[in-house]
Amino acid sequence: MQRAAPGLALALGGWLFAAAALADSPLARLADSAADEIARIAKGGVVELQATEDRTGRGLAPDFHALVLARLKGRVPLASSGPRLRIASVVSETPGRLSFSARVVEEPAGTLVDLLAVSVPAGGGDLTFLPQRPPAPNDASLEISGSLRTPVLATSILDLAFLDADRLLVLSPDEVSLYRWTGDGLSLLARRPLPGPLTPVRTPGGLLVTSAKPDSFWALTSRAARAAFISVEGSRLVERQQADTVPWPAAPQGLRYLPGTNLIEGAPAPFGTGPVLDLDSAAAISAEGRLLCVGCRDQRVGLGLAGLWPGFLAVSSPAPPGAQDSLIVLEHTEAGLHTRLRVPVDGGVRALAGRVDQRAARLVAAITVPAEGDYLLVLDLVRP
Repeated sequence: MQRAAPGLALALGGWLFAAAALADSPLARLADSAADEIARIAKGGVVELQATEDRTGRGLAPDFHALVLARLKGRVPLASSGPRLRIASVVSETPGRLSFSARVVEEPAGTLVDLLAVSVPAGGGDLTFLPQRPPAPNDASLEISGSLRTPVLATSILDLAFLDADRLLVLSPDEVSLYRWTGDGLSLLARRPLPGPLTPVRTPGGLLVTSAKPDSFWALTSRAARAAFISVEGSRLVERQQADTVPWPAAPQGLRYLPGTNLIEGAPAPFGTGPVLDLDSAAAISAEGRLLCVGCRDQRVGLGLAGLWPGFLAVSSPAPPGAQDSLIVLEHTEAGLHTRLRVPVDGGVRALAGRVDQRAARLVAAITVPAEGDYLLVLDLVRP
């Protein structure tokens, strides 16, 4: 869901999992290989690892340098003076691969000892779209101009949010990832583990809230006791602070999860006094699955909520687990709620995010297919 303060944007065992995700990243695999090569050439001698030069254009060098240092700890003595092997290294990127190369010089003599070079595939995390035939709309007030989906992701999805028109945030139970839209898919820009400790929860919930500060957002899951305020710096997600709650307009205490549940407490008064499953600037979903907004009456919905144009909401159907779910676009008029679009999906809707301009909208849904996993469905909508 794209969540922001009104008037902004759209007017609207955990550490094990995190460690496994980091260990499986291309940058971490390259650091493993680089450290092995450095330890091999050092043969127990002292090493000076100079700051790595970045030729990727994505600012990967600081993280790569830190990863290599961590892998050398306990294997190779490090020093910046005295007899040593000085390593001057570069990290670079070619289509499909990340590479490490280095000159090894014996100091203080300045004698070239060796040249090191290793590389790894760089494709981990990118999502290529699989085209689909756009479903036929059931109302003349909306058209579907395009329909795409990703392959099944390696993790489950708790929430989605557009950081801007070209970048999408994806929240999983133990990390947050940032993707950029490309011509044929989503390119992974960065990912970051959520602050721990993370506790097991039967049905975890997740919340992404974009900030008025550019390139910043709040992330919280029901597995974590505290929310993280995260900024985008180049190709990195940097945690700026932690808090007990996520700030929200008209919610003086902020938002947080009831311990052990996927229910959010602290929602502002227009959405009632009880906890909610999800919320946006104009609506919320009660713990019983009722849509809460002015004039909504007793409309039942499922998981996921995203604001589109003024008066339009994207929700999911209240289908029970195992039944066929649907994406639904509702229009709120003086006469009540009207269904303007209903698109059947092959799993359960888990989260929604929407972004609009004057006539067009992009709706992204996280769909959970039993025994398979989660994927992203993208619908481009047009108001004739």
